[in-house]
Amino acid sequence: MRFLLIFLLAMCTLPSLAAEPKVTVSLSDENPLVGQVTTVKVKVLVPTWFAKPLYFDEIDTVNVINVKGNKSTYPTSERFGSTTWTGVIKEYPVIAMAQGRFELKLPTLKIHFMDENSQAINREVTPPPITFNATLPELAKTLKPIIIAENIALQEDVNIPDKLTAGQSIQRKISATITASSALFIPQMMNTTNTEQQQSYPITATSNDTLNDRTATLTGLRTEQQDIVVKQAGNLSLPSITISYYQPSTNSIQTAEVKGSEVIVAAPPASLKTWLWRLLFVVICLIIVWGGYRISQFYWLRYQHSEYAHFKHVIQHIEVNKVHYSAFIAWRDSWQMAIEKSTALQQQNQSITLDYEQALYGNKGLPDDFAEQLKQFRAALKKENNQQKDVLSPLNP
Repeated sequence: MRFLLIFLLAMCTLPSLAAEPKVTVSLSDENPLVGQVTTVKVKVLVPTWFAKPLYFDEIDTVNVINVKGNKSTYPTSERFGSTTWTGVIKEYPVIAMAQGRFELKLPTLKIHFMDENSQAINREVTPPPITFNATLPELAKTLKPIIIAENIALQEDVNIPDKLTAGQSIQRKISATITASSALFIPQMMNTTNTEQQQSYPITATSNDTLNDRTATLTGLRTEQQDIVVKQAGNLSLPSITISYYQPSTNSIQTAEVKGSEVIVAAPPASLKTWLWRLLFVVICLIIVWGGYRISQFYWLRYQHSEYAHFKHVIQHIEVNKVHYSAFIAWRDSWQMAIEKSTALQQQNQSITLDYEQALYGNKGLPDDFAEQLKQFRAALKKENNQQKDVLSPLNP
């Protein structure tokens, strides 16, 4: 009878043992170049079918770019003996941003599937971590910044008025397309400059990557746009832009370039009325700025001489030196009247002052709760001061 029960229990547990999902992880390239895509593939197989869609969290690792594709998850199947298992494959295209060894910890999967008796089974499986080593060719190490790509193409678009005169602005737009790498590797191409000839404003930059689902080729695009105000007549120089990169297919350094150009700027027509309005505007702005400065200076000086400012300086810079001790004495003296009217406050003041003087002259450290003692002392001082005000208030009509 005992053997019969053991046999029945074993038969009951066999389906659950056989129904465990299979999770495997593979890597397309264990030694990719820095900036090049390597794909982590997670395959999940169940013996029947999924009861709920399988959700994959993204990979988050320092110095690793996780490229999001449109079709990174797709169905699959695999036969085991006479049984066909249903599965899902998740691909994580990743790019190492630096040389070295990387370990990718994959998120835990919540797998919901049906057994042979159409009973729902829930499993949580954490795929094993996977490692790869990002390498850097010797020739690429000479580049600053290091960029590894099959191609970089630069395109310039300059919007110039028909007759450019001083005081007007132009728009310069540079687009950099990078193939087989991410746009995050492309450095800033235009700089903000302020000269007698021009004033260029901060750059507006956008970057995005696109993964071709059919060819698995990564293409990045960085676009920079800048407004340049022309200050005076003459020739305006737009500097050239160059980007050097390492090309793996030819093992060589390539350079993408946008050549510089000259723009002729004509003198604006003279207008006395315009200059008067500008002068008036400048005067008004100066008055506003001066008035704001004087007001802010008044309140700032008022704050610096307040009791709260003195106490904040004391509590934030607790150090055993004469400078800080002098700051403490200055703050304490501002409460001298309240201290003299309370025996408890006098004792508390003597205790704190003694601790500080022993630390200053006796080479002893301050108590660990010295800051808390100061806060409690200040709270007691404020309470005593409020009580004194309450006593005096009936005397004032």
